[in-house]
Amino acid sequence: MTEANHLFTEQELQLNAEIEQYENVLADLKAARESALKKEEGLNLYTSYLTTLEREYGLTEEDLFSRRSVQIGDWITTTLARQKKSALLTRLEKFMEDRAKQLSRKKPLQGRAQPAKALTPGVYRHPMTLETLEKKTRAPKELNFWVLEHGLDTVQSWKVN
Repeated sequence: MTEANHLFTEQELQLNAEIEQYENVLADLKAARESALKKEEGLNLYTSYLTTLEREYGLTEEDLFSRRSVQIGDWITTTLARQKKSALLTRLEKFMEDRAKQLSRKKPLQGRAQPAKALTPGVYRHPMTLETLEKKTRAPKELNFWVLEHGLDTVQSWKVN
């Protein structure tokens, strides 16, 4: 009889240990769910705030993204590059390949264009290629091409502080 009680107690202890283990896993899952719900709420508030900024201040998505283009580019090159083929990285790679093909089909510019004269001296970073150019007294040819392709106002917004 003692041996049967001993086996029963041992099985009961083992079952209690398993129950405790599953309760810990359940608690972790509940915490993960709460965290995900909180993030979702934060993203909804962020989207709502952006809509308010667009409506009240006349800001567009282009205004917001061009202002943060350097930080976005840095995030892409540091954080996203370390991840294994995320969906965003795949989309960006496809976009860059398509854009490179598109640009390679364009005719080379004729003459000696100098549209970047109006740009103030400083460092400019292209938000898509993350290429950096410095204008001192004269603008590099590539900077002139950027101005012709994207417009003076857009290239001015690429100035790195």
